[in-house]
Amino acid sequence: MYRLATELGIFSVDTEKISDKPKKSSPPRKKIWVPEPEYDFDLYATVPKDFVVIDFETANYNFDLVCQMGIAVVENNSVIATESFLIRPPYKKFTNTEIHGITFADVKKSPTFEELWPQIKNFVEGKTLAAYNLFFDWTCLNATLYRYKIPDPNFIAFDILENVREYDYQSYGALGLEDHKLVTVAKKLGLAHDAHNAASDALVAAQIQIYISETFPDEETLIYVPTIDAAVDAAIRNKIPSEFVRKDFSELFKDGIYYYELYEDTFAALEKLAALENNAVFYKFCGRFYEEQGQLSRALNLYRQAFDIDPKSGVKTRMQKVERLLKATSTI
Repeated sequence: MYRLATELGIFSVDTEKISDKPKKSSPPRKKIWVPEPEYDFDLYATVPKDFVVIDFETANYNFDLVCQMGIAVVENNSVIATESFLIRPPYKKFTNTEIHGITFADVKKSPTFEELWPQIKNFVEGKTLAAYNLFFDWTCLNATLYRYKIPDPNFIAFDILENVREYDYQSYGALGLEDHKLVTVAKKLGLAHDAHNAASDALVAAQIQIYISETFPDEETLIYVPTIDAAVDAAIRNKIPSEFVRKDFSELFKDGIYYYELYEDTFAALEKLAALENNAVFYKFCGRFYEEQGQLSRALNLYRQAFDIDPKSGVKTRMQKVERLLKATSTI
């Protein structure tokens, strides 16, 4: 049901408010609609060695009613930290207790996701996220952020389940897996696992990915990049090849950029990436942005840096145009 709802992009949110008082009546439940996760583009790249595995348990079939979150932090293909948060959802109906064992009484005095977000954000913002069946956990994160009107963080993400399926194919079924469920793979690898405990699920998923990466060091995975800002940030941290950022910025310029405030931080980050990589094309992108915003002196400086790196980068004509404009404005 989770997967079907995700694929359809439609799922409802139970709005039966928490109350210790008996109900006087049972009015029809209202529904609100939450958008499914979106991403600007995806690409194949070598599996990162640094990533954060997330796992959610929900009170019922509504994606934003999370009641537990598990986290496993991986650095250089080693688990260095784990976290577990019990979370009080905004409504008390629990129908998934038989799956994970959590009841409303267990989380009644726990903080809400909104209250926990300053802590959780440290594991999400600017990170490479992973999950076992990514789009379930990504949808939970997206829906819960949406509920509390929390701005979307920047991250890139990949799906460990998809990598397990690819491993099974590449190894010709070496593990003899009956299916690709987390509990099945954990058992085959001899991993201690408390199924549907979010902390245990996150840890085991991390251990499985590490095992696959050590078996196939050059393994590639599909990496999802939600925003241009995330793409720039990921490229700066060398998590994705910068040529993919270049491709995405080319698309951005097709229709022109009209909202300076919307992209100012993005191009500041891209300018940093241009300096780190001595990248003429990125300097050119930044120059075009500032030229369109009327910041001609800054644009000219960036064009000159691009030209110095690569005279064939296609900025010569733009440099001449901006120089003429600056000369004209200085004589008015």
